[in-house]
Amino acid sequence: MRVRSLWRLLLVALPLAATLACNDEDEPTEWQLDNEAYFQQRIDEAQAAINAGDASWQIVASTQLASATAATDNVIMHFYERGPADGRRPLYTDSVRLHFRGTLTDGTIFSQTYGGEFDPLRAVPQKMGVGSTVDGFATALQHMRPGDHCQVVVPHQLGYGTTQQSGSSIPGGSTLVFDIRLVAAYPVGTVVPLWQ
Repeated sequence: MRVRSLWRLLLVALPLAATLACNDEDEPTEWQLDNEAYFQQRIDEAQAAINAGDASWQIVASTQLASATAATDNVIMHFYERGPADGRRPLYTDSVRLHFRGTLTDGTIFSQTYGGEFDPLRAVPQKMGVGSTVDGFATALQHMRPGDHCQVVVPHQLGYGTTQQSGSSIPGGSTLVFDIRLVAAYPVGTVVPLWQ
């Protein structure tokens, strides 16, 4: 009698456990799917521009991955201005001073170092460690020189992933779009001036 009860319990419990294991977090949301389509559209646009000889575009593999095998292992960089060609690119361990604005694909601003339109006379560049940022942002910084101004498109795989961060206004699965102006880079161990 007890064996039959145990089997009945197992027949009910196993499908329930399987259902709970396949929760909604495993399924991409509509937002994530839209953001993945946006990133694919932008990488196609960048590749077409590169193929046409437009040097203002770059598709750059993550500096944290051993090899880039998928489109989402890359960030898209579109340069608006270039600093001096002999400028030193920051390393992962460096600190930088920069201006930036981060937006979602719908234009919602989630982070910025200045308010309103960028004004070089009023905006104060912020200091941060290259390695203290999300992988896609760090990768872009390592491919910039002081004086560069570019837009960077980061897939969620190199951003904040598919889970919304606690206290963050960035939904899981978000493609991130940054407008970055690199002002200066400082090697590790350098005393960074309070103002520049």
